[in-house]
Parts: sequence; structure tokens; C-alpha cells
Amino acid sequence: MKKRTFNDRFADHISALLGNMRFFWVSAVLYGGWILFMQLTHGIDAWPFPFLLFCSNVVQYFYLPVLQNTSNRQTDMQQKMLLHIEQVLERLEREERRKLQEDT
Repeated sequence: MKKRTFNDRFADHISALLGNMRFFWVSAVLYGGWILFMQLTHGIDAWPFPFLLFCSNVVQYFYLPVLQNTSNRQTDMQQKMLLHIEQVLERLEREERRKLQEDT
């Protein structure tokens, strides 16, 4: 099996950290808190929602390539596993046919 590189390990770590419901709920609370705070204070920031959108886009731009990397590697591992299973099944079928031929 191929040794995982630093980038692979880093992508797995980031995906595990950001790809769970805890991160979703923390983000939802922070975004909701920001919106509520800006609605209640009326004037701390003249354009609070474009800044919120900018911040969320920055997070997405950094996270999406990492997520794609992790997804691609996961697909590669699944394909290798399926290939191995097919090879094992073919070998078992050959052995079964050989046994049937020997019995007749």
C-alpha cells in the first residue's frame, strides 16, 4: 500500500475536523450569533452581511480543495478494494470449477 504523504494526512485531519456535525452546529451558532448581534446593535458595522458572506466564502475556498483531495483518495482506495475482491472471487471460481472437473 502506498505510504500517505504529509498532504494526505493533513487533508484527512482537516476533513475529519470540518466534516462532522459538531463543526456544522458551531458554525450555525456563530453565524446566527453574528446575525443576531448585528441586528441588535444597529451600527457597529454598516455592511455586516457582506462581510459574513466573505468570511464564509474564504472558508469554503480553503476547504473545498482539501475535501476534493480526500474524496479522490477515498475513491481510489475503494477501486483498489473492489479490484482485489474481484480477483479473489475469480480465484475462488477457478478453484471451484477445478474441483468440479476433478469430481466428474
